[in-house]
Amino acid sequence: MIDKNLTQNNQAWGNSKYATDFDYLMHDYVLQRLRPFFKGDHCAELGCYKGEMTKKLAKEFERVTAIDIEPKYCEHVRELGLGNVDVSQSDFAMYDDYNKFSDVISIHSLEHVEFDQELLNFLSKNKASDALVHIVVPNGTSLSRRIAVNMGFMAEPLVVTDFEKAIGHHRTYDIETLIAVVEGAGLTIVHAGGIMPKVFSNSQYDRALQEGIIGQEYLDAAFKLSEELPELCSSIFVSCR
Repeated sequence: MIDKNLTQNNQAWGNSKYATDFDYLMHDYVLQRLRPFFKGDHCAELGCYKGEMTKKLAKEFERVTAIDIEPKYCEHVRELGLGNVDVSQSDFAMYDDYNKFSDVISIHSLEHVEFDQELLNFLSKNKASDALVHIVVPNGTSLSRRIAVNMGFMAEPLVVTDFEKAIGHHRTYDIETLIAVVEGAGLTIVHAGGIMPKVFSNSQYDRALQEGIIGQEYLDAAFKLSEELPELCSSIFVSCR
């Protein structure tokens, strides 16, 4: 069930929400895709926001360190009282202890990093040699973005929209650009793919879910196409060492 209280205070720009119900439903599908590639028992989460993914990661790993530059989000996650979660307020590219983690996880945060190549270079040099880095970003070539181009809402799929600029996106990735920036940092791809083919915008998914037009069964069935249609998915990911 969707917790409607999660999103009601997330207004970011006009009538658009920073985090939609669809975003929160996606968390479980993201973990389904990443789980086979998790390396060990202690992960770093790059960007915790209000801790919804942090709570899920705390069930996947024996220990989680949530890293965020925003004091208010760090405090919010501390107040959740998760016994196996440590919180560190830091710029990702200035954090000192990446070498203690088996897994470094960035879920919808790299697009918020102004200098993504510099951050990945830093991670590559400072992580443990056998650690894996898992990166998930919104997919610029999702079917919903391609439809939006044909409807005249954006000039081309990889454009950064006004809403995305308002919530701090610096760029939009497709699978080729994501792989290029990762490999440019000296990281080796273990697996790359898509997560959840996406036909509608997030707000349209929310309305369809609320009206009962689609439900969990529809999303589960769509998710099964992720391997077949990565270029049309909502998000793309890489796991790399």
